[in-house]
This record gives sequence, C-alpha cells and structure tokens, in this order.
Amino acid sequence: MNIIKIGNIKTSSNNVFNRTIYSYDEFNMFCFIKFIMEHLYLNSTYTIMIKLGFFNSNSNSVFYMLGSQIGIKLKDSHDIDKYKNIYNIIMLGIDEVISRYVVESFSDTVEISYKFKYS
Repeated sequence: MNIIKIGNIKTSSNNVFNRTIYSYDEFNMFCFIKFIMEHLYLNSTYTIMIKLGFFNSNSNSVFYMLGSQIGIKLKDSHDIDKYKNIYNIIMLGIDEVISRYVVESFSDTVEISYKFKYS
C-alpha cells in the first residue's frame, strides 16, 4: 500500500481525500457553489465531509466534524439549486454543532474534504 501525503493528511492512495480550507467569514453560498464548479468534475460522484476549526487565545484548537459524509452526484450540467440545498444543509449542521457543543463563538475555519467516488 502506497502512503502519500496531501497537505497535512496522510492516507493510502486508494482512499485519497483532497481538502480546501476557508475562513468562516468567507464561506458563503457563492463560495460553496464556486468550490463545486472549480474542484468537482461533471458526470462524477463525490463524497464530501465538513470540518469546523475553532481557535482560542490559549493557542488551543478544537475541531468538529459535521455529521456524516455528504454524497454529491454531478450530472452533465451544474444544478445550482441542488448546490444551494447542500449549502443550506451544511449551514444547519454548523448551527447544530455550535448549539450542541456550546461553542461560544463562530468557527474560524471551514474545511471541505472531498473524494472522487466514480464517474
């Protein structure tokens, strides 16, 4: 089994996740739709995971995953309404994490990890 390093993620070559990190302030619907259109290929299926990063003044970092993986199947053209719905689900998940773990501030980072499944 080959081990390769992508960013800070070590994984086997048959289980590669790519990742894109945004500041919480810049992560909005337009940003998410742009991410899909620039990073994911049409006529393909992907799985994505969302991780929130919180940093405090003591230089401690806390990370939370948003629920389970989200499957995205892209057809032969972009479906903006579908992407908006996925974004809204992600935002509901962020609200849930903040309320569940009594996080006293908004997230500092939003990381999207994505993996090509098949075409």
